[in-house]
Amino acid sequence: MRFLIALWAAKLAARVLRLLGRGGTHVPGRVALAICPDFLRRIDKPARVIAVTGSNGKTTVTNLIADALAPEGAISNRQGANLDAGLAALLASTATLTGGQRVDIGVFEVDERSSERVYSWLTPEIIVVTNLTKDSIRRNAHPEYMRWFMDQALPAGSTLVLNADDPVSLQLGSAGQRRVSYGLKATADYQVLRSEAGQVTLSEPAGERVYPLLNDNVANVYNEAAAIAALSEFGADNVADRITGLTIDTTRYSEHHVGQLSVIGQAAKGLNPMAVSGAFRYAASWPGRKAVIVAIDDIFDNSGENICWQYDTDYEVLADAGVTQLVFAGPRHLDHVARALLAGVPGEKMSSAPSTAQAIALLRTDGIERVYVLYDVVCYSTTFVAEVVSELRRKLGS
Repeated sequence: MRFLIALWAAKLAARVLRLLGRGGTHVPGRVALAICPDFLRRIDKPARVIAVTGSNGKTTVTNLIADALAPEGAISNRQGANLDAGLAALLASTATLTGGQRVDIGVFEVDERSSERVYSWLTPEIIVVTNLTKDSIRRNAHPEYMRWFMDQALPAGSTLVLNADDPVSLQLGSAGQRRVSYGLKATADYQVLRSEAGQVTLSEPAGERVYPLLNDNVANVYNEAAAIAALSEFGADNVADRITGLTIDTTRYSEHHVGQLSVIGQAAKGLNPMAVSGAFRYAASWPGRKAVIVAIDDIFDNSGENICWQYDTDYEVLADAGVTQLVFAGPRHLDHVARALLAGVPGEKMSSAPSTAQAIALLRTDGIERVYVLYDVVCYSTTFVAEVVSELRRKLGS
């Protein structure tokens, strides 16, 4: 009876949140777990499950796979509620009033630190591991530790889809476990041969195949290859057709046009030097003249004055001559400036401000073709991009 009360309470909580127009995708799950701690063991799961985990890219890969399997009615925690409570909320939302499951396919993003708890009640058919790299030093310690931690929990019956170019996560799996890989290495089962002219070509067990290139950021080329490998191993038909028309979620990447100016929004995780370095490299690598505005903070982190992640991050790429202006926003703006100066970024092209509004007002549009807006997915999200676009429209009168 306790399980049923927990299920009904979760459904009620979800309905109340919808009526109030509130978010909190994990709240109904918290309610369910508070009433029935073994709720996740007892509720029915979809018959077939793909799990996606790793340090970077898991939300994007989860969303791509879920969108590709949408014709089959796949469910997904696509907003990134990837802990126990988020998964409990998702399963409760698609369950019958007696706890039966109404869907056959689930695509679940799983936080890597939750492996031990999640895989105690779930054995996915496929587990995609995007990578295991430097992340928050307070939360995830060392990548090798995370590999060891995950290895204790991964179900032996799951097929692992691993990044061939990440030597840490590539070690995952037990003896005899089915493992396939994707990436640029010639040893990858799904090897990326080319990505150009709007297409990406993979060498696969069944031969070479061409897919639409969803995004030119190298991180998203990997994300797309991971999704293709997972879908192929899952037995999905016409994978290229399923991928066609998909897009990277706008919470992670967006493009806008203000007159002749392009505005590119690119997300990154604060406290995560690999993610932030990737965002910096992506902006710097575009060959034209551009301004870059950065709002990446750790103000949500309660661990204190720890900015060591900035010194693992490649600010050096922002010294590129094509970056004509660099603006830092947020409470850590002066820490960013200090780190950038140490990286050799000329001080005369930098400015900063403690608030996003003040920082956006500092942007200059003369002599540039693009503005790259790099933002933390927790602190700022797409609202920051929208603010930049609005201010540029005001300045340019468009």
